[in-house]
Amino acid sequence: MAPIVFYDLTLDTPNEIWSPNTVRTRVCLNIKKLAFETVWLDFFGVHSTIPELTKTGKAPTVPVIIDKEHDDKVVQDSWDIALYLDKAFPDAPKLIREHEPLFLFFNRFCMGNLLLPVFSMSVLKIHGKVATEDMQNWFREDREKNYKRKLEDFNKDEAGLISTIKESLKYVDMVLKKNPYIAGNQPSFADATLAAPFVMLHTLRPDMFESVMLDAVPKSDAIRKWWTRMLPLTNLDTAPESHL
Repeated sequence: MAPIVFYDLTLDTPNEIWSPNTVRTRVCLNIKKLAFETVWLDFFGVHSTIPELTKTGKAPTVPVIIDKEHDDKVVQDSWDIALYLDKAFPDAPKLIREHEPLFLFFNRFCMGNLLLPVFSMSVLKIHGKVATEDMQNWFREDREKNYKRKLEDFNKDEAGLISTIKESLKYVDMVLKKNPYIAGNQPSFADATLAAPFVMLHTLRPDMFESVMLDAVPKSDAIRKWWTRMLPLTNLDTAPESHL
């Protein structure tokens, strides 16, 4: 058995990687070259399984990991998991380096300026790929209650959402023109959090992916080259041999 058990979220296609929250942790595990086993849960499975694992009273969400090498330690949330992996496996490549607040800031920047518009562009696709009618009904009711709008209204201004993404990626492009990864010469949690909206759009809206993400900045291939380097780090359960 792999030393890490990793709980991910599934829709209607087995082994399809799409959830941005779990992508962050998947990339982090691969950056650190830690072997792991994926346990796939649907939305209802998350609500029935995760509280029994975490026993914290927190909302049932994924990612969650169980570290079999360290007394079956259970950790929830991609940020907390990254911090934990650095502490538990200090000899593996570091995910969050010096200046931790900057990594947290970039995480929030990506969530607000990239992930939220990508989610808005993808939410109807998610609804359509939820495996059962009961789960589809729950997903619609839950998201419409939380966001106070119909699912059909999320993408009402698609041009505006795309504009927000491209404007934000200009700043990412500036960094990647001078560095192979966001924090320098090696991948880190910053790259994991940036990869999350890329993976989501790539999986759920492949028709939009290249024009919106890879070609966001005209006459620059820096983001495209970064994505090519990151692709092996989004793999299923096998950590890549090299970061480069």
